[in-house]
Amino acid sequence: MAEPIKFPEANVTLTAEGCGDLPVCRTKDTAGTPLLISRYKLSEAEMDEIQRTGCIYLIIYGEGHPPVRLTVISPFLPMAIDN
Repeated sequence: MAEPIKFPEANVTLTAEGCGDLPVCRTKDTAGTPLLISRYKLSEAEMDEIQRTGCIYLIIYGEGHPPVRLTVISPFLPMAIDN
């Protein structure tokens, strides 16, 4: 399973019972929309599987599904969050 990792822009750590710590950057986009950004490290086996299938799964715990975005481009590059 992809492991959450610390990164320079992380400014808070989310915690929940039964879960590991999740370092995130709590920020807003240029329109003022709140964002939580986290970063993950994939194992070699996971990278091989992505290369093989071209797919990943996103699992949300709970009954609702908030708007989410997956990207391989750093959102801390100029204009990356709003595009």
